[in-house]
Amino acid sequence: MTDPRPASDTRMSGPAWFVLALCVLMLAGAVWLITMPEEDTDGKPVPQDQAAAECLALGDGPEPRGTPVQRLAMQVGDDWLRMYVADDPHWVRVCEGNQYGHYQGFGSIIEEPPAQGLHFFGGWDAVAKAKVLMGALPAGATAIEARLVSGEVLRGTHDGVYFAIWSPDATVEGATVTATGTDGKVIASAPAPVG
Repeated sequence: MTDPRPASDTRMSGPAWFVLALCVLMLAGAVWLITMPEEDTDGKPVPQDQAAAECLALGDGPEPRGTPVQRLAMQVGDDWLRMYVADDPHWVRVCEGNQYGHYQGFGSIIEEPPAQGLHFFGGWDAVAKAKVLMGALPAGATAIEARLVSGEVLRGTHDGVYFAIWSPDATVEGATVTATGTDGKVIASAPAPVG
C-alpha cells in the first residue's frame, strides 16, 4: 500500500525567499542605524573661525559677493552664530555651527530700508530656515529684543548698526520685535516677517 502523504519538498518558494531577503535587509539597516555615529565628523572639535570660513566659502547669494566682514557673533552653549555683511553688493550671510563645525548658512540681499521702523533682512526665509531675526537697528536704538509666541523674551545682539536675535532652540516665527533707546522708551516695534 502507498503512503497518501506527498513527498516533502525542502525548496523555498519565491515569496518565502522574498520575505527572508527583506528580513535580512531590515536587520542590516537596524544594525547600521544603531552603530551610526551621531556626528558626521571624526569627533574632533573644529575651531569656530575655520567652520565660519567654510560656511562663507559655501555661501549662496548674489555674485559677486564682495568682501564679507564679521559684524556679530553670538554663542549659546556649544552652538554659535556669526553674521557677516558685504557692502558691494549689500549682502548679509549668517552662519550657524557648534563644536563640530558649521551646520547651516543663510544669505540674503540687503534691501533698501523703510522710511521708519524696523528693517529686517532675509524676510520669511530667515525666520523659517535660519530661525534668526536680523536687520538694521533703527536710529537711536540701543537694545533690541523679541517676545516669542511662547512668552519667552530673547535679547538681541547688535553692533550699533546691525542686529541679530537668535537662540538655537527657539522658534522666532510669530515673534514681536521691539527696539528701545537708552531711556528704555520704545523706538520701534514690529512682528517678525511672515511667509
